[in-house]
Amino acid sequence: MDVKFLKTLQKHKEELIKNLTKDGFKAQEKQIDYDDEIYCVKAQKRVFILFNRTFIYLLTKEVDSKKLKELIKLIKSKFLSYHIIWLAADTFSEEVKEFAENNQQIGLLNIDVKE
Repeated sequence: MDVKFLKTLQKHKEELIKNLTKDGFKAQEKQIDYDDEIYCVKAQKRVFILFNRTFIYLLTKEVDSKKLKELIKLIKSKFLSYHIIWLAADTFSEEVKEFAENNQQIGLLNIDVKE
């Protein structure tokens, strides 16, 4: 991919919120304190009359198994309920990919991030 088309994590977050809003979600950024650059977006959509679907999107540069455990713990402490956690990153370790394949509440989105 050409370097001029790569986006920063901030630009990916803005585009994600814009796209989710277009698709009928109520999407907003949530502050999460973390050592690495990370953005969190909470998206909710009402399905039928009573059911709300809540998705948590975490945008970061890379995710390995140690970081995955930290992020899941962070999400569980910050949000009472959610249906799925979407991890959007430039790179995922093989352990993370395998874990996500075997877990219905973790999804992976590959994004190209500008340094």
